[in-house]
Amino acid sequence: MWVRARALGAYLAVYQGGTALGSLLWGAAAARLGEPLAMGLAAGLHWHLADSEKQDLRPWNVSVPKLLVEGQLEEGPIIVQIEYCVAPNAVQDFLRAMQDVRLMRERNGAFGWLLSRNRGDEERHIEAFLAETWAAPVTTFIAEYLHLHRAPDTF
Repeated sequence: MWVRARALGAYLAVYQGGTALGSLLWGAAAARLGEPLAMGLAAGLHWHLADSEKQDLRPWNVSVPKLLVEGQLEEGPIIVQIEYCVAPNAVQDFLRAMQDVRLMRERNGAFGWLLSRNRGDEERHIEAFLAETWAAPVTTFIAEYLHLHRAPDTF
């Protein structure tokens, strides 16, 4: 929870600082060029995000995980295993990203975390960890599922 608060605090500081800096710059432009010309320049500026029209922004399709056994939320301990299919040219990026995932899992109560590669299929990587009960992994999965459907990350 504290991580979200820090991120929100940083976002607000940057946003408010940018607003103050922009006000200062446009005020200086209005003082130097005159208000009508400064307003005309402000209205005429139109920035595009780099190639935003060309990007595929459709949600990534995530399948619902298969449970091998039905469990109650307070039963445990449990082992969670997740398989990822990673393109060979993206393995290093994937491994770096998974270190952040490890920290997130441990922050949410997981222990015994490991990441391995399937020797039979070089593209398949397996994440596994232990949790005290079903409650933490289920809650985390719901949050990740919602995140992936709003802002997909691709490897």
